[in-house]
Amino acid sequence: MTQYDVSPAEIRRHASDVASVALTLGQMSDASSVSGDSYGLILAWLPGVINDNAGDVKGALDTVATNADQAVNGLKAMADQYEADDANASWQLRSSYP
Repeated sequence: MTQYDVSPAEIRRHASDVASVALTLGQMSDASSVSGDSYGLILAWLPGVINDNAGDVKGALDTVATNADQAVNGLKAMADQYEADDANASWQLRSSYP
């Protein structure tokens, strides 16, 4: 028989780590554009080119950040479910075998 040792606290710690990654990805997405006056008069055209191409990067970062947020929610729900299942099983065993 295979045994599993699941720690809801460890799952929550992992969810916290993933939430930190999601926050960083969101910050990267917010910083993925260049202002129009960043390069002076001679290279004033450059931010437009950078921003046009950065749109794909921003979209990808937004998608990954959203997916990470969803993973955090799933991990927290999983930890809650493990705790609820353990509490229910414990209650059933105690009521069946006093």
